[in-house]
Order: sequence, then C-alpha cells, then structure tokens
Amino acid sequence: MIRIVLIAYESDSAQDIQGQLQRMSYEVTAMTATADDVIMHADDLRPDVILMDVRLKGETDGVEAAQEIKRLHDVPIIFVTADTDEATVPRAIAAEPDGFLIKPLDELELMAVDMATRKHQKEQQARVTDIRLRELTDPLLVVVYEADKTGRLTFVNATAFDIFGYTKEEIEAGMTVFQLTTPVDIKRGGTAFRPRVGGRCRPPVCGHLPKKRRSWRVN
Repeated sequence: MIRIVLIAYESDSAQDIQGQLQRMSYEVTAMTATADDVIMHADDLRPDVILMDVRLKGETDGVEAAQEIKRLHDVPIIFVTADTDEATVPRAIAAEPDGFLIKPLDELELMAVDMATRKHQKEQQARVTDIRLRELTDPLLVVVYEADKTGRLTFVNATAFDIFGYTKEEIEAGMTVFQLTTPVDIKRGGTAFRPRVGGRCRPPVCGHLPKKRRSWRVN
C-alpha cells in the first residue's frame, strides 16, 4: 500500500482529499497544515509520496518546504493547489515537483500518486544499477561505454575520462561515440557501429571533435 503524507492549508479540503485517497486504497500516514514537522521527521514517517498544498500555514510555504524536503530526503512531492495565478505556478514549477494537481481533485487526477511513486522507484533502481556498474567498471584500465541507437553515450567508466580528457558533465551533455574517434576513422567507425543498431546510425561530421582532446582509433 502506498503511504502518503498530506500537507494541506484548509482542514475541510484535507479531509476531503484524505477520504478520496483512502477510497483508492492509499494509506494516509500523517496529515498536517504546516511543513515543519514533515521536514524534520520525513524519515520517521517514511512516506512513499508527499501530497502538499502550495499555500501552507506557518512561516514556510509549500514551495520552500518542497525544496527543503528534497534537499534532506529522497521522497517524491506532488503539489496540490487552487491558486493558478501567474505568481504561484512558476514558483511551484521551479521547485521541480513530481506532479502538480489543481483543486478540486477527482480520482483520475489522484492517479498521479501512482505515477510519481513508480517513477521514483525506477529512478532509485537506476541509481543503484549505475553505482553497481561503476563499482565493477571504474577500476578497469580499459574503456567501458554504453551508447544508444544514435551513438549517443549513456555511460562511460572512469578510465574514459582519463584517456579522452572529458568530464562526466561534458559526456552526459550529449556526446557520441564518434566524437571520441579520430576524424580519419569516423566513417569506418560508423560502418562498424551501424549493424549493431539496426542500420540507423549516422555519424556526425568530424569537425565536431575538439582538437585538444585525445581520440580513440577504431581497430
């Protein structure tokens, strides 16, 4: 059962939402009008998702609370609000919530709880997989990489950073395997790579390769 902490400004609205959630077989583990207790005790409450009003009682509003909770705890947050004015919505979006619902709510909208929870679980699994993959490949003295169908790099081990001189951020910005290949080998590299991705690969022009970087020749 999905565990939910509900933080709502108005008690009547909170009770209505709580009733809807319980009818949908969600467990509301805590309900409050302020975010301070949740910020301090989210680990004890152990919610799968926090459903929070943008406007709250107390000194901390929902946007500030969401930013603090995300800083301290790994839990998805869905905003609930009746305010859709030009000042509220951009601030709420800037807090990067995992969902944004407009009151009054119905059961179809509340299915966002399921979607946010599943998305968060997949992201957690992906992080664990990435950590494990790095533990296995970073100590190796050879380059280990993964690329998608376009040749865009989706993973490289630590040795690749040392050999090619790129940072993790630069590679994750959208670099391809062909940008790590010497210009003379780009066409040959594309020919070798294409059968592995169903013939859809189109190598970029060699001018995309920064001259200051070391390159990898295709054998």
